[in-house]
Amino acid sequence: MCGWIIWTATSYVLAVARGVSIKNAASVLAEGFATGDLRAFQIGCGASALGLWGFTVALAVAAYQDGGTTAVAVAVLIRTLPAACVAPITAWLGDLRSRRGAVAVGAAASLALLAALALVVGAHGPLVAVFAIAAAYAVVATGTRLTQAAMLPELTHGPRQLASANSVWSALENGGFLAGSLVVGVAVSAGSVELAFLLLAGACAVAAISFATMPCDQTPPHRAPLPGTTALRELLLGVREIPADSQLREAVGLLGALSLLDGLLDVLLVVVALRLVRIGAGGVGWLNGAWGAGGLLGGLGGLALLGRGRFGAAISAGGVVIAVALVLLAALADEASALAAFAVFGAGYALADSAGQTLVQRLASDEVLARTFGVVETLYLLAAGLGAIVAPGLVAALGVRGALLVAAGLLPLLLAWRHDRVRRSDADAAVPLPELALLRSLDIFAPLPLATVETLAARASTIPVRAGAAIIRRGEIGDRFYAILEGEVDVLRADGSTVSESAGGYFGEIALLHDVPRTADVSAHGDCRLLTLAGDVFLMAVTGHARSRRTAHAVAEARASDPSGVS
Repeated sequence: MCGWIIWTATSYVLAVARGVSIKNAASVLAEGFATGDLRAFQIGCGASALGLWGFTVALAVAAYQDGGTTAVAVAVLIRTLPAACVAPITAWLGDLRSRRGAVAVGAAASLALLAALALVVGAHGPLVAVFAIAAAYAVVATGTRLTQAAMLPELTHGPRQLASANSVWSALENGGFLAGSLVVGVAVSAGSVELAFLLLAGACAVAAISFATMPCDQTPPHRAPLPGTTALRELLLGVREIPADSQLREAVGLLGALSLLDGLLDVLLVVVALRLVRIGAGGVGWLNGAWGAGGLLGGLGGLALLGRGRFGAAISAGGVVIAVALVLLAALADEASALAAFAVFGAGYALADSAGQTLVQRLASDEVLARTFGVVETLYLLAAGLGAIVAPGLVAALGVRGALLVAAGLLPLLLAWRHDRVRRSDADAAVPLPELALLRSLDIFAPLPLATVETLAARASTIPVRAGAAIIRRGEIGDRFYAILEGEVDVLRADGSTVSESAGGYFGEIALLHDVPRTADVSAHGDCRLLTLAGDVFLMAVTGHARSRRTAHAVAEARASDPSGVS
């Protein structure tokens, strides 16, 4: 425990000491908006978040007006249980289809469903119809968020930019929570609930237009179902992915612990407002607002650690911030302290959550990334529900302060227990980007988790080759894999035929995969620059992943049987 606290404090201080200035933070922040696609993505996600969080408030108001407190409780179940049950299926669609197309369609469907809610509520339609449309919206919105999470790595070019983009997304999510609550509050006060739904539909229209401006991506072959596979097996691939990787298990487990804490605090926040601080029912809204504001700042504040690939340090720093906030809340228990504590809690939660999500994006295979997030979403809903169920018992047994102290110790104890594994989750933010981009573009590496490809890029060597120089000779023992960064090579086969391979191509895999001598002579057509991987590094990465192994062997066998194939 002491070692973890010392490591966390040291990591945080070092991050500050290494130049966390406003200028540097702005530079890292700019990474999250660096390209047109990223800007469109962030705008779409922010607008979607406004619609989603505003919907939860507007639905509660509509349910209360029609059926009282019981209807509000039913509304909570309606917007969570169907989404949790259908998440694996909607996530599967995010892996099978164009992810950019899926988020655009999801935003358009959200627009239509929120507009339908406005019409039904405005016409004083039956509550069961409101709930049916709300359930459909929750399912669509959840599936869209899962696909957004899986899509983000495709839009970034390295660990620094991915972490920065996630921090911006987290800040926009929290900003959407604040803005959605305000929009609904103003609309209900000035007009009606149906006006609130119409305004939220407008936010989804912005999201749909923003996503539609992004060029539709082609679904890569490694995400297509394998021949002869069953639908059930495809659905369960996300579940199987998590236990197979120890680091991914840790990341998902930490996100589950955060979800449990979220559920606890959803209930404890109400109890703090009404029983501990005694600021009345209106204080519940103020404390939620402080939580959202803190999350907005925490998402941006995490750029210092996440931008350097310090994911483990960010999670641990978030745990410390959360613990300090809840301990101070239990100790001071006045209105100003409560507002400040929930703002600080929100900052710590956003920091840890952004780091956890980035880890999942880096550690899960692109083949099943959306389905992995489907598992995470289901776990979130179950863990948050468990936290909400446990919270009243904690308050009854230990009092409000005791329950807050238990919540404060949850994440620090878990992080202290898993200290060594959390530390190993950090990435090398200085991965060479041209090498990383090349490897990610190759079909044999595309199915691999992003973290694995980053490791390959960091371990690769680049060599310049003069025009006409021999690179490999037929009959030699193969000990390296080659990819072409710049230039062109000539491949002379045993039958005397010559083919060329240009930048973005690769060769040398046949000898490594089949354990045979080189099958061709390869020389530089002009001056070129090659990326090389040691044979054991190449084989460990490729053969350790089922889809990558199949792709590599299929390419090698096709080239070996084709007289015009490469090496």
